[in-house]
Amino acid sequence: MGVGAYLFNWWYGRPELIVMPVIAFIWLRLVVLRDWRGAVFGAVIVLLLSDIAMPNSLASSYIQPYFSQSGFRFPNLLGTVSEVQSYDISQIFLWLTGDLWLGWFCALGLFLLALRHPVIVIAYAPLAGFVLFNAVLGNRAIFYAAPAFWFGGAWLFITICRFAVTYMAPTRFAVDHGFAGTMAAVAMFGMTYLASPTDYMPQPSFPKPVMSAFAMLKDRADDPVVASWWDYGYASRFLNGAPTLHDGGGSAVGTTYFFARAIVTDDLHETAAILRFLVRDGRHLIDWYEGDAGGFYQLIKARQTRPTRPIFLVLTGEMAGWMQAITKIASWDIDQGQWQDSQFRFADSSYLKLFHHGETADGLFDLVYDDYPQVRIFRLSDQGSVD
Repeated sequence: MGVGAYLFNWWYGRPELIVMPVIAFIWLRLVVLRDWRGAVFGAVIVLLLSDIAMPNSLASSYIQPYFSQSGFRFPNLLGTVSEVQSYDISQIFLWLTGDLWLGWFCALGLFLLALRHPVIVIAYAPLAGFVLFNAVLGNRAIFYAAPAFWFGGAWLFITICRFAVTYMAPTRFAVDHGFAGTMAAVAMFGMTYLASPTDYMPQPSFPKPVMSAFAMLKDRADDPVVASWWDYGYASRFLNGAPTLHDGGGSAVGTTYFFARAIVTDDLHETAAILRFLVRDGRHLIDWYEGDAGGFYQLIKARQTRPTRPIFLVLTGEMAGWMQAITKIASWDIDQGQWQDSQFRFADSSYLKLFHHGETADGLFDLVYDDYPQVRIFRLSDQGSVD
């Protein structure tokens, strides 16, 4: 168990999901076997072998309003991500089971199971309890609760079938409980398969033309950096191997804030200066700097003529649907660490000027790939702007 926990933590990096079964192990060992020594020593051995740091729920990124880096306070971007939005109970049941009444049936099964087998249910309660975290973690937490809900529904359905076989079936059709349970399980599987909300055939997350554009940047001799919104980070790296500014695993850093600022500003020269800063200096300059945001932007502009690696800015049509969230991020006050009224207008944004209008700021941006309205790729000029 300890070795399995170590491998799981190495792969998934969620120590909370290791602590929960350890607590269940302690509970079952104490209540069922009444072996406190085995409970204590077994738990200690598992935790030592798993080599995890004990999780601190109060320090979770889900409840932090901002992240501090040097003297700046960058926004917690989870509030702009759809999968951390909360659902109401009806949406939860529908998402878990594909049918509202089936969801209530599974919930009833869990409740009755708790009355019939309270010791077991207490041990497994954290799994179903993930639904309660919907208010904090958003709908991504519901995923972990799905097995417990289906288990409750399956238990109730099998129990009903066994009761019917024992007390309602004619004697000549009597069968044992094992056969009744097996048939009930098969029937339940058929029901859940038909009602399942999940299509297990993977579907593409992004349009094919967009992915083709990222693949076009593969095996370039000039060793470029791909600049785009963080949603494309992993896909871009997979398709072309070139480094990206940020991705889904590192969006909660200053890079995402500055990139958002770069594509919502109305000044293409500021866009170029920020992109060069992110590629050339990035986190190192943020860590080094001491001062306010105004002075930092002046420093970015002053350093924009310094040499940097080739930068390819990838803008897509579907990013227009994300611009409300991107503008919100760019409007954050990194000095005070709070949201403020937006000073940016989509109609004046660099995104609109580059992607829809094809402006290049007198050669500052060179359009190298054009599949409008799906995707456009711009190469940032090697010569820094002195505007």
